[in-house]
Amino acid sequence: MEELSHLDCYDLHPGVTDDEMLGRIYVEAMEMLDVPDNVLPYFDFEAYGRDMRINEGGHFAPTGYLTRSGDFKEVYHGIEDIPAEYRIFAYPKLNIREQMAAYKEIIDRSSLEGERLHPRKEHSL
Repeated sequence: MEELSHLDCYDLHPGVTDDEMLGRIYVEAMEMLDVPDNVLPYFDFEAYGRDMRINEGGHFAPTGYLTRSGDFKEVYHGIEDIPAEYRIFAYPKLNIREQMAAYKEIIDRSSLEGERLHPRKEHSL
Protein backbone atom coordinates (compact mmCIF):
# COMPACT_ATOMS: atom_id res chain seq x y z
CA MET A 1 0.00 0.00 0.00
CA GLU A 2 1.10 3.56 -0.55
CA GLU A 3 2.26 5.93 2.11
CA LEU A 4 -0.21 7.60 4.46
CA SER A 5 -0.03 10.75 2.42
CA HIS A 6 -2.70 11.20 -0.26
CA LEU A 7 -5.46 10.08 2.09
CA ASP A 8 -7.84 12.05 -0.12
CA CYS A 9 -7.42 9.24 -2.67
CA TYR A 10 -9.22 6.73 -0.38
CA ASP A 11 -12.68 6.24 1.10
CA LEU A 12 -13.16 4.49 4.44
CA HIS A 13 -16.49 2.91 5.37
CA PRO A 14 -16.12 2.60 9.17
CA GLY A 15 -17.31 -0.58 10.86
CA VAL A 16 -17.68 -2.62 7.65
CA THR A 17 -15.93 -5.86 8.51
CA ASP A 18 -17.02 -8.49 5.99
CA ASP A 19 -18.48 -9.07 2.53
CA GLU A 20 -22.05 -9.57 3.75
CA MET A 21 -22.07 -6.27 5.61
CA LEU A 22 -20.54 -4.58 2.57
CA GLY A 23 -23.23 -6.05 0.30
CA ARG A 24 -25.99 -4.88 2.65
CA ILE A 25 -24.63 -1.35 2.75
CA TYR A 26 -24.33 -1.17 -1.04
CA VAL A 27 -27.86 -2.54 -1.60
CA GLU A 28 -29.84 -1.15 1.33
CA ALA A 29 -28.10 2.08 2.33
CA MET A 30 -26.40 3.25 -0.85
CA GLU A 31 -28.97 1.70 -3.21
CA MET A 32 -26.29 0.77 -5.75
CA LEU A 33 -28.46 -2.17 -6.87
CA ASP A 34 -32.24 -2.08 -7.08
CA VAL A 35 -33.43 -5.26 -5.37
CA PRO A 36 -37.22 -5.59 -4.99
CA ASP A 37 -38.42 -5.77 -1.38
CA ASN A 38 -39.90 -9.24 -1.86
CA VAL A 39 -36.49 -10.54 -3.07
CA LEU A 40 -34.39 -8.98 -0.27
CA PRO A 41 -34.86 -11.91 2.17
CA TYR A 42 -33.40 -14.27 -0.46
CA PHE A 43 -30.68 -12.00 -1.81
CA ASP A 44 -27.05 -13.15 -1.36
CA PHE A 45 -25.51 -10.03 0.18
CA GLU A 46 -22.23 -11.82 0.87
CA ALA A 47 -21.70 -12.76 -2.79
CA TYR A 48 -22.65 -9.26 -3.94
CA GLY A 49 -20.31 -7.65 -1.38
CA ARG A 50 -17.48 -9.98 -2.38
CA ASP A 51 -17.96 -9.13 -6.07
CA MET A 52 -17.99 -5.40 -5.29
CA ARG A 53 -14.83 -5.71 -3.16
CA ILE A 54 -12.99 -7.65 -5.89
CA ASN A 55 -14.14 -5.35 -8.70
CA GLU A 56 -13.25 -2.12 -6.92
CA GLY A 57 -10.05 -3.47 -5.34
CA GLY A 58 -11.20 -2.73 -1.80
CA HIS A 59 -9.72 -4.09 1.43
CA PHE A 60 -10.98 -4.72 4.92
CA ALA A 61 -8.88 -2.73 7.38
CA PRO A 62 -9.05 -2.95 11.19
CA THR A 63 -11.39 0.08 11.29
CA GLY A 64 -13.55 -0.60 8.23
CA TYR A 65 -13.66 -1.09 4.48
CA LEU A 66 -11.14 0.88 2.43
CA THR A 67 -11.45 1.71 -1.28
CA ARG A 68 -9.43 3.87 -3.58
CA SER A 69 -11.48 6.86 -4.71
CA GLY A 70 -9.01 8.89 -6.71
CA ASP A 71 -5.72 8.83 -8.48
CA PHE A 72 -2.42 9.92 -7.03
CA LYS A 73 -1.37 13.22 -8.55
CA GLU A 74 2.34 13.90 -8.85
CA VAL A 75 2.95 17.35 -7.38
CA TYR A 76 6.73 17.48 -7.44
CA HIS A 77 8.79 16.56 -10.48
CA GLY A 78 12.25 17.11 -9.04
CA ILE A 79 14.13 18.68 -6.15
CA GLU A 80 13.67 22.13 -7.63
CA ASP A 81 9.86 21.87 -7.14
CA ILE A 82 9.99 21.04 -3.43
CA PRO A 83 9.46 24.09 -1.19
CA ALA A 84 12.29 24.77 1.26
CA GLU A 85 10.05 24.10 4.29
CA TYR A 86 9.45 20.52 3.08
CA ARG A 87 13.08 19.66 2.35
CA ILE A 88 14.57 17.20 4.80
CA PHE A 89 18.20 17.44 3.70
CA ALA A 90 20.32 19.20 1.11
CA TYR A 91 21.56 17.23 -1.86
CA PRO A 92 25.36 17.25 -2.19
CA LYS A 93 26.79 19.40 -4.92
CA LEU A 94 29.73 17.01 -5.41
CA ASN A 95 29.59 13.69 -7.19
CA ILE A 96 30.44 10.58 -5.20
CA ARG A 97 34.13 10.51 -6.16
CA GLU A 98 34.56 14.16 -5.20
CA GLN A 99 32.80 13.48 -1.88
CA MET A 100 35.04 10.50 -1.11
CA ALA A 101 38.16 12.56 -1.91
CA ALA A 102 36.93 15.34 0.39
CA TYR A 103 36.25 12.82 3.21
CA LYS A 104 39.71 11.30 2.76
CA GLU A 105 41.28 14.75 2.94
CA ILE A 106 39.42 15.50 6.19
CA ILE A 107 40.47 12.17 7.72
CA ASP A 108 44.10 12.63 6.67
CA ARG A 109 44.15 16.18 8.03
CA SER A 110 42.61 15.14 11.35
CA SER A 111 45.11 12.31 11.81
CA LEU A 112 48.02 14.67 11.07
CA GLU A 113 46.63 17.21 13.50
CA GLY A 114 46.21 14.52 16.14
CA GLU A 115 49.83 13.50 15.60
CA ARG A 116 50.95 17.11 16.02
CA LEU A 117 48.94 17.54 19.26
CA HIS A 118 49.95 14.19 20.72
CA PRO A 119 53.40 13.26 19.41
CA ARG A 120 54.58 9.72 20.02
CA LYS A 121 57.08 9.40 22.82
CA GLU A 122 60.23 7.51 22.02
CA HIS A 123 61.21 5.02 24.70
CA SER A 124 64.84 4.24 25.15
CA LEU A 125 66.12 1.20 26.92
